[in-house]
Amino acid sequence: MDKITKAPDYLLRAFDSLRLRGIPAYLVGGCVRDLMLGLPVHDFDIAAGAPPDEIAAAFDGYRLILDGMKHGTVAVMIDGHKLEITAFRGEGGYSDGRHPDSVFFVPDIEADLKRRDFTINAMALPVEPDGQILPEKIIDPLCGMADLPAKKIRAAGDPTARFSEDGLRVMRALRFSCRLGFEIEAETAAAVRSCRHMLSKVSREKIAEEFYKILLCPSPGKILAEYGDVFTAAVGTFPENTGRVDLSPEDFVTRCVILFGDAAADVLSGLKRPKAEIASAKAVSEALTAPYGRIHRFLVDLGYDDTRRVIDVKYALGRLSLDERLELISEADALIGKGAPLKESQLGVSSEELMALGYSGVRLGKLRRELLYAVADGVVGNNRTELIEYINKTEPR
Repeated sequence: MDKITKAPDYLLRAFDSLRLRGIPAYLVGGCVRDLMLGLPVHDFDIAAGAPPDEIAAAFDGYRLILDGMKHGTVAVMIDGHKLEITAFRGEGGYSDGRHPDSVFFVPDIEADLKRRDFTINAMALPVEPDGQILPEKIIDPLCGMADLPAKKIRAAGDPTARFSEDGLRVMRALRFSCRLGFEIEAETAAAVRSCRHMLSKVSREKIAEEFYKILLCPSPGKILAEYGDVFTAAVGTFPENTGRVDLSPEDFVTRCVILFGDAAADVLSGLKRPKAEIASAKAVSEALTAPYGRIHRFLVDLGYDDTRRVIDVKYALGRLSLDERLELISEADALIGKGAPLKESQLGVSSEELMALGYSGVRLGKLRRELLYAVADGVVGNNRTELIEYINKTEPR
């Protein structure tokens, strides 16, 4: 086979540093899988045949990050790129269902690969001295290469054992299936379901990270529908409308509202997602029952991003036609483009001018909001003359 790529300079420098010390090293994990699939690779992971202190010594003069040393990992910064280099290792039992009780170093790369999660992640490639990465030199003890063209997600070894070791692998199986468009092999799929209770041993933050990545896949509906019971164990609420979620943009909050409706904010809160996401999910869910009226009013109440989410959720749920969706988006874009007022500070009359008319405190704040709504509803133009005239007509003296 011809070479499929060439290592970038910073990666080649890392391999050169290890080679000078006589330390065997290989690309491993997801980067090898993606190289073989012809996908772009953003992060390269390296496995090296030496204890972590010897790996660190090979990078004298470089900035090192050593907080992973107890797990056998040394991180090195080269030309602004962070590379993680992990000693060939095996792992002891997983009494907490998430982390190995012990880590021990093994002498060869095949032993290291066999303890990984899925066959397609259990392959290794050397980098040649000239930087070439040659696919014919792949090390593939679990036949992951055969699973790539077959488009299969298969556990490395016994799937129940793999998922019982680390419950997060349940979510990772679903993510890889969704991201790559691969089917989960039957025995592995059965273990995904039977081991879903292991998700209770995984931190909310880790589950949220995987769930986020799944929902940002182009078409997560299929995996959500097939494994609804697993997702319920993961996030605490059964996902509805899975057949419609693919109709929305790849936006996490939008898709959560489609899947969980009024419960979306609670789901995100349970996953310990950022407060801004939780507030957005709540606002969008509540706005779904409001009549549209003028889109400018929605922009005032929700801002542009959440207004778009309301439109996109309604379209995905079949409450708007495609033409209606596009028309509303175009109207919102036009209002933003021409600088339509979305805040009281953008009104054509200032607080000082209103105070000069005798308004202050709570009454002043209420009046400014009413004026903003009147502009948004098309009742009055956003200029001083019309706004003062509107006040004189509508405000009691």
